[in-house]
Amino acid sequence: DRKNGGGGGGNDDTRLLKYFVMCATPTRHYQFIGGPTFEMMFARYANSPYFLELPGDLDYSELHFYSRFIDTRAKTCGWLTGVGIYYGNLVFGSQDQPGDRVVDDGKLCVYPTHMSAVHTGDSTTAAPSSSSHQGAEKMQSPVSLALTEFHFLLLYRDRMVAINQLSEEIAWDQSFDEH
Repeated sequence: DRKNGGGGGGNDDTRLLKYFVMCATPTRHYQFIGGPTFEMMFARYANSPYFLELPGDLDYSELHFYSRFIDTRAKTCGWLTGVGIYYGNLVFGSQDQPGDRVVDDGKLCVYPTHMSAVHTGDSTTAAPSSSSHQGAEKMQSPVSLALTEFHFLLLYRDRMVAINQLSEEIAWDQSFDEH
């Protein structure tokens, strides 16, 4: 019985409750940690909310989480922004102060920027290259993002691109035919 502390011990268990809320706008990423109620958690940030701000010209944003199994806590997150995908591992533990983060080792994977040759079977087709190339013309912005254990899946208006999370290189590129 959570209300009574489980064994007549009052509300000691309630003091141990800790919540985590992550939200994003097109340019800001927020992490809220605290408890034992949502009201108390958000009150801690009323005067000075902590956030990560990234530039961008998108008027939309997406925040996604990956968990290997549907009924387990997420292990990673990815945020679709105007400049790329901000991502990192989620580490839950002793965070207790405003400004503490759950996203560990956050990184920015810049979107693919130009076309290069990618081999598909016996033919070579034009496809976006990795984000590591400099001085290239920017591709269109992704429409949506999905996460897998090892890849970012980016949906564009005319193609789907899979980017390897470790190397940040394009692992797969599929153009959509307009027939």
